[in-house]
Amino acid sequence: MRKFVTEDNINAVVTQAAMAALNDSDGLNESIERNTDDRQEFFNQALARMLKPVDSHTNFVMMNVFHPASEAIKLFRKSSILIGRPFPPLDTYIRVSLGLPDEMHAFWQAWDGLPYSKT
Repeated sequence: MRKFVTEDNINAVVTQAAMAALNDSDGLNESIERNTDDRQEFFNQALARMLKPVDSHTNFVMMNVFHPASEAIKLFRKSSILIGRPFPPLDTYIRVSLGLPDEMHAFWQAWDGLPYSKT
């Protein structure tokens, strides 16, 4: 891939793909709608568990788990769920990337199995 890198260290292939995506308004709108729906479903599941994620307009959500994030990350890893790294000083927040429905179902199953999920 080195041959595609520009002087400013911008990958020319990625730049072309980004330009094509920006010109695909139907694909962009579909992506925005899917991301909005996925985020709303995450919030629905969180609120059903009396959790309040930080409002987001992205494909990931920050959520306070009221326990050390590093501990939560390890517990999720034991269930084969990988979530984002800690974000100091948000030591009790986890970063959850939104995934496919079966992946999010697995996330919530793992959450429900955490020792502090009901507190």
